[in-house]
Amino acid sequence: LVDWQVESLAGLLKKIIAYRNQGKKKRPEKASFHFEKGETVLDEVQEIIELPEFDPKKSTITSDALAAVQLSSSVTSQLRAFVEEIAGLYHHNPFHNFEHAVSPFHS
Repeated sequence: LVDWQVESLAGLLKKIIAYRNQGKKKRPEKASFHFEKGETVLDEVQEIIELPEFDPKKSTITSDALAAVQLSSSVTSQLRAFVEEIAGLYHHNPFHNFEHAVSPFHS
């Protein structure tokens, strides 16, 4: 089950990377701060997270783009360690166990 989870999560990571590589856009310029007398950093804070615009043409990932993505052995081993750590936190009881947790993930 750990192998299956690692393979599934690695596939999702590859899709994320391929999607990001297809739609590379210039990142917005970093904010610069200038303060008037008596102002602090908190005076510049804004509660805004800018997300990239959705582009339906770029939302599909080509098989070539996906095939070009290779995860390093370091990423794969970190992913495996992560899944093994989670699996190890489950107890071996009849219902709430790692095997049961895998089912909704894949559904």
